[in-house]
Amino acid sequence: MSQVVAPTRQELLGEISQVVHDLPALLTAPLYRRWHRHWGATPAEIAASLPGDELLPHAQFRTTRAITIDVPPDHVWPWLVQVGCLRAGWYSNDLLDNLAHPSATTIVSDLQHLEVGQWVPMSPSPTPSDRTALKVHSFELNKWLLWTKPDSTWAWRLTPTDDGGTRLVTRVHAVYDWRHPPSALLGVVLMEFGDFAMQRRMLRGIKTRSESLRRVRPPPSVDLYWIPLGAGAFVVRRTGRLFEWMSALLQRRRPSDLFHSALEVTVPAGRFVIEMTPIPDVHGERRGVVSEGPVGARWAGRLRIFRYELRRWRQGVIPDAGEAINSPMTVSEDLATALRILDLVPSVPTPVWGRDELDAGEMWNSNSVTSWLLARGGVDPSPVPPRRGRAPGWDAGVVVAARDLDDEHRRK
Repeated sequence: MSQVVAPTRQELLGEISQVVHDLPALLTAPLYRRWHRHWGATPAEIAASLPGDELLPHAQFRTTRAITIDVPPDHVWPWLVQVGCLRAGWYSNDLLDNLAHPSATTIVSDLQHLEVGQWVPMSPSPTPSDRTALKVHSFELNKWLLWTKPDSTWAWRLTPTDDGGTRLVTRVHAVYDWRHPPSALLGVVLMEFGDFAMQRRMLRGIKTRSESLRRVRPPPSVDLYWIPLGAGAFVVRRTGRLFEWMSALLQRRRPSDLFHSALEVTVPAGRFVIEMTPIPDVHGERRGVVSEGPVGARWAGRLRIFRYELRRWRQGVIPDAGEAINSPMTVSEDLATALRILDLVPSVPTPVWGRDELDAGEMWNSNSVTSWLLARGGVDPSPVPPRRGRAPGWDAGVVVAARDLDDEHRRK
């Protein structure tokens, strides 16, 4: 976990000064409520629906606010993911919402994991009984995020602009439940007096941080990862070894280490992970899934457990990249090649995994996908796995790619 940096005396005095500066806005907020509820937002943004709108239809407090940030959504998203008391802070007034600890001015890698149900703490140790505690309700990577608690919802939407920036829109719905007078009264004070000054400062804080860390675009590249088969999965590792032992016995050779491959493609629009994997859940859009196929037999593919997915995942992750050997291996630094490979992903054949339906001479699997993309993209598909290992299915992709290229040439 990241370390929380204790405030210095100078920082503490600065936070007190900010509170004093914001005091007029905090005390007079109800007087210009109608204006500040829609600060920065256009009429279209105010009227548009956002995730969570349906959860509190009778909310007494409703706001839609917005700001333009001069970097793409995937540069803004990490700042939202890491917020929270004694995490990265709230980029607002640290004396009031982060126990005077300075909010982060960098993206904290330890805080970039996001999952439904995790806390977005507004106090040091949130508990289910804490009525100020937020939780992640749902999200779509780099597009929208919804936090909720029993009496309020807080939604964020990131929309790319035509000039490469982001329109960041946030919406709060809150209910004052007078069946619990203390919490209702606290809600009135926090929302009617404190919300605008704090949230405007937060929006500006996200904008400042996102734009100050404008990254120099990395050079284009196509990187190949060699991952030991079954990395992180005991059963797959054991069955893979058994398969290789039997294959070696039949072919009268020594058994080899088996490898699974994946690609990481970097272009001006961002970094993309391309990989064939099992399907973990129904939210494939979050992982950039472009196609699916059956595993073992076509009839078995009716069940999700017997289907695979092919990802073209922007800013995605290769789950077992930490166990990759001699990786990443850069196989191309040509932008046109990288873009061509990305465009080809939806066209990758999706035969039954583990069988030779395409008459390529060996089974189709994740290695076939990688070699097919490299060959079709104009990259030499001859890289060999490390440790004198084997990549079953690799030659199948090369054979099918050559056949597809011949068909294209004949059609022309």
